[in-house]
Amino acid sequence: VLVRLSTSNLSKSKESSELGGVELFRDVVVEVPTALNMAIQAVECGHGLLTTVDEYTVLKVAHTIARNEGLVLDPIGVVSLAGLEKLVAEGVIDRGSRVLAIVSGSPSKDPFTLYKVMECDFEVLKKLRKIEEAEPCLSATDIEILRIIAEERTVHSYAIWKKLNDRGYRLALSTVIYHVKKLEEKGLVRIVGKHNRRIMYALTEEGISILRKFSE
Repeated sequence: VLVRLSTSNLSKSKESSELGGVELFRDVVVEVPTALNMAIQAVECGHGLLTTVDEYTVLKVAHTIARNEGLVLDPIGVVSLAGLEKLVAEGVIDRGSRVLAIVSGSPSKDPFTLYKVMECDFEVLKKLRKIEEAEPCLSATDIEILRIIAEERTVHSYAIWKKLNDRGYRLALSTVIYHVKKLEEKGLVRIVGKHNRRIMYALTEEGISILRKFSE
């Protein structure tokens, strides 16, 4: 699948008003890439397809990754994921399919775009501003994991993974285990024992305090 970023007519769209009417990627988009013909030939030889996505969709995907995974990426680098999301929504790619998407780039080279990625969720920013810089920086996934542990009192990673999936978080079990380990390293959760050979976790006092601040 070849995904192309389209900047046409963005300034006239409803979504553009949410971005301040600014065409974010106009300066970096190459309208006629040097290897475009080669890319099209590769798609045709592989019996693939070509699709396009607009700036707003790309920005939303970049924001979702930042919010759920704590990874702030260059929006240009997630065009492939935006295209994947579009094709899944259109039924071209089945949900649950295993897909490899190339993601690259750092947002630090464009502070304005980075600001727009973070600006998408004003409520998250307000909550983050309430927390002192010395306290842990947490993603939405981290906060939801803390909520689940608080609800269950003691729980293992597999149960956390199942509850996250029930709440719409499509994460691999290994990703959830990674998040839990990072929360443990930050002193927000602790090991309280084992149940059926599974490690059980509970919130620390600091974890309870942090979760309370995000719930205010």
